[in-house]
Amino acid sequence: MDSGNTLYVAQLAPAWRIMQWVGFAVLTVLAAGAAAAVAVLSVLAFEGGQRPVAIAVAAAVLVPWSALIVYVFRVARLAMIVTTEGITVRGLLRTRRVPWEQVRLIDEVPHWYHRRLTRIVLTDGTRITSLITSYPSLRLRGEPWEQAARDGHVPMVPTRQAVAAHRRWLRGEFASSP
Repeated sequence: MDSGNTLYVAQLAPAWRIMQWVGFAVLTVLAAGAAAAVAVLSVLAFEGGQRPVAIAVAAAVLVPWSALIVYVFRVARLAMIVTTEGITVRGLLRTRRVPWEQVRLIDEVPHWYHRRLTRIVLTDGTRITSLITSYPSLRLRGEPWEQAARDGHVPMVPTRQAVAAHRRWLRGEFASSP
């Protein structure tokens, strides 16, 4: 699928992205310091015949730090990109590119925690959701706290933008219309 012209992007606001990269750098430095401390302790413990204890301490320190660093890195990439060719949803683990031909419906999920996040229903029944479009992520996206955001009957900005683009595609406004 060609990327097409970008119509709307829901992702972390620039300030949040900068803070996340700063956090990523801080966590990396802390993990490097922890690794150095564990290496020194391992050498000392190895000399005292405590090799299994040194390995356990190293794993207990480095594995959670590594997981946290990877998580921070992956959250920074969350996005829903609406283009003239379709929708791209970048999640924590994978990216899905869906051309408009495969989109049947776009609506919001009434889930109790990720309330009002955008759901894309494909023609084969597959459902794709974008975490960054949920109500709790409103401020993280840098969108204003408008009246529509408070009213549960009015879709939020990411859903409205995706629905509007889908309707434009159905009307034949884009080159690859039905």
